Amino acid sequence: GSAYILMGMRLRIIILILALFAFLSASTGGLLYYYSFRSAAFQKNETESKSRLQTLSDQLSFHLSEHIKPVKTLAGINEIRHVLETTNLDSLYRANQVLDHFAGSLGVEVCYLMDKDGLTLCSSNRNSRLSFVGKTFSFRPYYTDAIKGKASTYLALGTTSNKRGEYHPYPVYNSSKERVIGVAVIKASAEDVEAKLFSTTENILMFIDPSGVIFISNQDPLRFNLLWQQDEDKQAEILDSRQFGNGPWKWTGFRKTPDNFVANTENDRFLFSSLEVPNYPGWQIVSLRNYDDLANQVSEPFVRIMGPVITSI
Repeated sequence: GSAYILMGMRLRIIILILALFAFLSASTGGLLYYYSFRSAAFQKNETESKSRLQTLSDQLSFHLSEHIKPVKTLAGINEIRHVLETTNLDSLYRANQVLDHFAGSLGVEVCYLMDKDGLTLCSSNRNSRLSFVGKTFSFRPYYTDAIKGKASTYLALGTTSNKRGEYHPYPVYNSSKERVIGVAVIKASAEDVEAKLFSTTENILMFIDPSGVIFISNQDPLRFNLLWQQDEDKQAEILDSRQFGNGPWKWTGFRKTPDNFVANTENDRFLFSSLEVPNYPGWQIVSLRNYDDLANQVSEPFVRIMGPVITSI
């Protein structure tokens, strides 16, 4: 009788050991599969994120450049040239009619015309409280470039309107095409581009200038803050440019960590991606994806499908 009892105990021990080995094998296999699955999911997400960022970069470049050809057409119209050569009530009226037509047809914020000294002679917003007429914008780089015959696109906060805008200038030449006598400008709203392109994702998206000033973002509190911490000299340089108002430009608290993440003041970790925008040297689109949220998204389908299987084994 005792022999049978002893054999039963040994058999139970053997079965227990085999069960433990089976459990350890299933657990180890499950963990290896999980980490392999998570790594593949992260790589896939990273590839998709870069693809979306590339698409967004191309779309943003297109939207920011769509008024370059119209302003060239505007600058070449006879009424625009004539008012700069012969300024009187009749020529001002005719030029304003042209500006009104372009502003209404293009759906932009304002179209205006500056003389060779940067003084605004006429504007489509002449009847509004924030009229540009009589204002001098000779300090703007877009004016200094255009008066030298160079067209460019300038992104800035309006000094009169206090609204973010895309400024598209073009030189106006005299009748003989020999010299520049003024600058025609189309100003489009940056809010429109922001609403079209930056509001369709849960990730943090930012469009920053070379100094790190956040010009466009899908997070309202981040606008006109500094993505990275800057010293006083750099902030003084930003102030002197008058491109983004009078400040202050607060630091967002984001910083790069040794393990290649970006962290905020609460030590939340983010995956960082950035891409330069064509035709806008130094400007970048930045994407920040919360690491913990992404890890949970990756883990959830695995746990839902594989958890019961491993538990059953």
